Amino acid sequence: MQSSQEDQPTATTSDAGDSSCGALDGARRFCRLPLHTGTAQLSVDGELARGRAAFVLPADSGLIVAVQSTSKLTNNMATDLQVTGFHEGRPFTLTAPMCYTRRPGKDLDTGWSLVSPMNRPVTIEYADSGSATQARVILNNFDYDCGDAIITSNAFTRVGTPFAVQLTDRRASFSRRPDYPSVYPLLRAGLFRTASLTDCTFDVLGGTDDDLLMLANDIASLLTIAHGGSVGVAMLELLDGSGQAVRRIVTQPVASKFRDDAIVADFHLPRLFEESFAENVKMRRAARPWHKLPSYCGSLDDMPYIEQKFATLMMALEFFMRMTLLEHGIPEDEVTVLEWNELIGSARAKLGWDIPGHYTRRDVARLVRNAVMHGNEAPITGSAELRLLFNKWRMFLFRRVLIRLGYTGQVISPWKGVQDSSAVADFTEEHNSFGQSESDTHPFVQFVKFLKEHNKGKDYPGVASGSEV
Repeated sequence: MQSSQEDQPTATTSDAGDSSCGALDGARRFCRLPLHTGTAQLSVDGELARGRAAFVLPADSGLIVAVQSTSKLTNNMATDLQVTGFHEGRPFTLTAPMCYTRRPGKDLDTGWSLVSPMNRPVTIEYADSGSATQARVILNNFDYDCGDAIITSNAFTRVGTPFAVQLTDRRASFSRRPDYPSVYPLLRAGLFRTASLTDCTFDVLGGTDDDLLMLANDIASLLTIAHGGSVGVAMLELLDGSGQAVRRIVTQPVASKFRDDAIVADFHLPRLFEESFAENVKMRRAARPWHKLPSYCGSLDDMPYIEQKFATLMMALEFFMRMTLLEHGIPEDEVTVLEWNELIGSARAKLGWDIPGHYTRRDVARLVRNAVMHGNEAPITGSAELRLLFNKWRMFLFRRVLIRLGYTGQVISPWKGVQDSSAVADFTEEHNSFGQSESDTHPFVQFVKFLKEHNKGKDYPGVASGSEV
C-alpha cells in the first residue's frame, strides 16, 4: 500500500510555515508526525485556557505541543487538552487527558508554553476519512538488515527488504521507514539517542483502539527480547483503504538508548514469531506480573556504569527465576526467601535447568552480585572483567527467556571470543564466554594470522610487503 503524502516523515507540509513557535523549529527535522496547527484549550487549576497551538512528534522524543495563551502556563499540571484545526484540508482533533506545561526558555518565544502529554496515549482523530482497515506501528529502536528475499530476472537481495511474520490471527509486515537512510547514521553517531527506523503493518480485523495498541505492544515486547534492547511503540496509525490516517495514537514510551546488540538474528525472526508470539501474549495477559519481563530485559544496558548494569541484570535474573519457580507450583513463602545460590540450586533441582559449573565457578557471580547490590567494591579485577561476567549472565538470561517462550532456533553467541551462533539451549562455556583468551583458535582468526605470516617479506601485486590483512 502506498503511503499518502501526509504520512511521510518530513515536515514539508502545507502547515509548515504556520507556526511562529521557535521551540518547535528544531523538532521538525525528520519528525515522525508532520507539524499540525490549530487552536487549543486545556484546564489549569480549574480554569480554562485557550490559544493558538502547534504540535509535532520529533525524531527522538515524545509529542510536543506548543500553546500561545493569555493565561500563564508554566511548570504546572493540566488536564483535558484539546487541539482542533485543519491539516492538509482535513479537520482533526487532538485529545490528551493529562499533561504538564512549562515555558520553553527565559527569553524564548514570548507567550508560548510547551505542553507535554503524560500517563495516557494521545489520540488524533481525522474527519472526512473512511473506516480503518490497516494498522501501522511506528517502532522505536528496532532495526534489521536481512528481510525476505527479493528475486528478479537478474538480481537477488535480502538487504533491508521487507519481511513478514505470523501473529496469532494475522500476518504482520516489517519495513524500513522512508527516512531510514537519513536517520540511521545520526542514530549510530549518537546525535539521536532513540529514533524510529522500522514500521510494522497488519490488518485491523475489528477490535478497539486499545486492543490494537495492546497488540502493537505485544509485538514490541517480543522484539525487545530478540533485539537485546528496548523496542517501543512511538505511534499507532489506523489507516483507511486509501492509506489516509483515520486516527493516530501517540504513546509516551520510556526513553531507552538504541542498541545494536541482537540476540536473535534477523532471518530467524519469522521463526521466533511463529514459535513464541502466542506464548508471549499469554504471559503478558497472565495474572502474575510476567508483563514486566521485557522491560527488565530491555533496560540492562541503560545504566551508565558497569556496576549498575550488573545490579540491574541480577534483579532481572532473580525476577525471572522466582517467577518461574512460582509458575511451577513452589509456594510463594518459600520462593521469596531464597538467596542467590539457593535460587540457582532450586532452578537446577526443581526446574531442571542446565546451569554448568562455569557459571558458578569460584562463586564469583554471587560475590559480585552482593558487592554491587550493597555499594561495595566488586571482588574482581577491573571493569573489563566485570563486563565479561555481565555479558555471560546476560546471555544466560536471554537464552532462558527465549526457551520459556518456546523458541527452539539459533541465537547470536560467542565462540572462543568471536561472534558465532548456537542453539538457544546451548549453555556450554565455549558458546557463552566472551573472553578473548582462546580467540586465536578460531578458524577465521587462524586464517588471518596465516595470511599475515605468509605475506611477511613478500611482494604481491597491489599488496605492500608486511602490510596487515
